[in-house]
Order: sequence, then structure tokens, then C-alpha cells
Amino acid sequence: IYNPYFIRDIGFLLSYGGVIGIIGFYNIFRTKFQDKFEKNKITKYIKESLIISFSVQIVILPINIMLFNNVSIIFFISNILVLPLIGGVIITSIFIIITSFINLQIIYPLARIVNIVLKLIIFITKFLANLPFSNFLVITPDFIYVIFYYLVLIYVLFRKQISRIINKKVLKKIFIITVIITIITNCIINIINKKFTIYFVDVGQR
Repeated sequence: IYNPYFIRDIGFLLSYGGVIGIIGFYNIFRTKFQDKFEKNKITKYIKESLIISFSVQIVILPINIMLFNNVSIIFFISNILVLPLIGGVIITSIFIIITSFINLQIIYPLARIVNIVLKLIIFITKFLANLPFSNFLVITPDFIYVIFYYLVLIYVLFRKQISRIINKKVLKKIFIITVIITIITNCIINIINKKFTIYFVDVGQR
């Protein structure tokens, strides 16, 4: 509402996509692997971090591919290392903002600590990103496949509610028809859109 163009902002897409992923899929994964959680706090933390990481990646994967043509295969490692640091930074930053209205002198030591932690987070992410085989390049998918991907995610999240409205047999037929239509539509678009045009704009400069 404040600025509709935020819908095209990379930070907006990744941040809100990540939050939607955690809200939508965290409990699903946690319930599924609940029996496998151990009493050891470190093991439990690692498993929960992995669940959060996969929950986020499920939603933002197509966004990453479309914007960066890149898929990270060690995202879960960076998340395990960075998540506790980010949690501390957020809490401390909120305290700094509130305290800054009272006394600026108090927040300087905390601000320096936050700055050091942020530099550490950046170092960890850059180091892991530069490791061999840490990520690989992929081609930009057709937008219609991205839409189909998110439709599948929506079905996974609301399958119980959908099953109450639509019969399972009918739902399977709808799914098969949707897949066929998606493939046919994509083929038609690729056949029609074969023309490659380059435009040169002459503005009189030599």
C-alpha cells in the first residue's frame, strides 16, 4: 500500500518469501520429523535450523533462479552458522533503537559489537559462497513453470481444505489436465516467440 513497486524489489521478494516459507512449511516438516528430534541441544538446534532453511528455500528457490540463475547447495551450512548470530543482532538492534531515544552514549559499545558481528556474518557467507561447488548456475525457467510450481506449493499447504471441497479423483484429473496445459502452452509460446530483435536507439552522439 505504501509503495506498490516494492513487489518488484529483490529484498522484499526474498524476505517475505522466506517468512511465508517458515510459516507455511516449518510445522509440516517439524511434525514429520518430530520423532527424530533428539534430546541433545546441539543436534536439536541443527535439525531445527535445517528445517527452517528448507522451509525458506522451498518458497524462494524459483525467485533465486529467476533473478540470479543460481542455486546454492550449501545454504543449510551457512544458515546453521549464521542464524544464531542474526538472532542476537536483531534483538540487540531493537534494544539500540529504543535506547537511542534516551541516551546515545549507552548504545555506542553495543553498536560496535553489532558491527563486528555483522562483519563476521558477511565474512562467513562470502567464504562459503566462494567454496568450489558451493552453487551452480541454471537457466532461467519459463514463467509458466514458476506459476505451476507455486500452485503445487499452495495445494500442499491447503490440500486438506481443497480435499473437502473437491473430490480426490476430480482433483487428480485437474492436476493432470493442468500439467498437460502447462506443457502445451509453453511449447506454443516457444514456437511463436522465436524472433530475436535488437533495437539500437540513435541519440545523435558520435
